[in-house]
Amino acid sequence: MATNGSNHVNLDRLDLGTITTREVTPEEAGLERWPLADIVGGNAAHNAAALRSLLAGDAFGAYRQIVLLNAAAALNVAGKAQNLRQGAEMADEAIRSGRAHAAFTKLLVTSNR
Repeated sequence: MATNGSNHVNLDRLDLGTITTREVTPEEAGLERWPLADIVGGNAAHNAAALRSLLAGDAFGAYRQIVLLNAAAALNVAGKAQNLRQGAEMADEAIRSGRAHAAFTKLLVTSNR
């Protein structure tokens, strides 16, 4: 999902077995709108640096907001968050606590075996 405006999405609740089609905005998750130009990526090195900065807790603004919005949606779909706001809060806490960085590091180690 994007943080520049409304998103038309199908929300599948795996735990409830339901699919809901609706409009979702960043504000629903407690987040701000950002122009797409503010999250334009770059080459692999640029994008990797942006991800490292985010996982270190140093990235704020548009990049962090779009990650929080999409993580919130994933947590909601998985039934771990009751709504997008709670999911965004959970994702933010995972970043701030270092749990997101630890999980990503574990993924890297496992995938490089």
